[in-house]
Amino acid sequence: MFHPFLSYSAEGVPVLSRGQIDQIAERYLKEFCPDVLVHPQKVDVERLAQEYMKFETDFKCLSSDRRTLGMFIFEASDWIAVYDEETKTAKYVPERENTIVIDNQLLEDGQEGRYRFTFAHELGHGVLHKMALRRPKTDQYQEYLSLFYDDYVSPADGKTAGDKEETYREKNRNAPSAVHMFRCNFLNRVIDTQPESKWRSEDWLEWQADAFSSAILMPSGMVKTVAKETSRLIADSNDLQWKSSDGINQQITRAERIGDEISRVFGVSKAAARVRMKQLGIADIQKLSSRMFALEEEKERRQQLEEWGRMEDAHYLAMQEEYEQGIKLPRRRKRTAGKKRSS
Repeated sequence: MFHPFLSYSAEGVPVLSRGQIDQIAERYLKEFCPDVLVHPQKVDVERLAQEYMKFETDFKCLSSDRRTLGMFIFEASDWIAVYDEETKTAKYVPERENTIVIDNQLLEDGQEGRYRFTFAHELGHGVLHKMALRRPKTDQYQEYLSLFYDDYVSPADGKTAGDKEETYREKNRNAPSAVHMFRCNFLNRVIDTQPESKWRSEDWLEWQADAFSSAILMPSGMVKTVAKETSRLIADSNDLQWKSSDGINQQITRAERIGDEISRVFGVSKAAARVRMKQLGIADIQKLSSRMFALEEEKERRQQLEEWGRMEDAHYLAMQEEYEQGIKLPRRRKRTAGKKRSS
């Protein structure tokens, strides 16, 4: 099986560009199922993980607020924290090493895109980030607590499972001081809200896992093939929406159709498809929409200025007419007054 050769920073973070992650993902796909790099199709990411990479898979309720969608377990442990929906509290369960654990909410209808992306994201951690958990820790409880306290809030009592951790450890002396795993919270992530200059090492690990997920599920060459073919079909069609549009409207319509087709072909969400399109330079729908909004604003401003101009012209003409009438009236009065004096 292919094993990428990686260089690491002092913090244990692989030094990788997006292009290098694409190459690593394609090497895995080439060995696992070469056809996915020839004909655009869904990648069987579960079989890739289980049969080729020999990873285990499990499903649990990972958090009370459903923010945590997945985790990767590097070392076997009897102390993996999950959420018990019946008792509304955290509990500890055993998991084997090299296990991808997915929150069971993603097994519900309509969640295929999120499920596949989350699964491939955790697969990325498993492939790229084992060394990151070997870096020295200043606190023996550092990793365990940081991955546990923030995620387990019970809506029943408003407390975190961490509030009970000290008591729990007193009763369970065999509980480990650290659990070697990644627990991924997909809401309010720094990589979605902050510039790269403010990212921590953990944020770069999340970015790399996202990049790996996109690369595995949507190989760059196949995405470009789908985009090219979809563009040709749109141009050759008699679609009135396309034909009646012009300029940026056509670009937006084209980009949306390509995104929808990428989503369908590769079994990903429309949001993930559009992000991948932006990464590969195919189209940036958000930027196109912003340009359209700016053009619409400019058009509205010009119309408003023209309307104001017409109003000003009308107002000027009315004032001019009133002024001229004001001049004529005094003259008439003078002539009338003269006639009265002469009589």
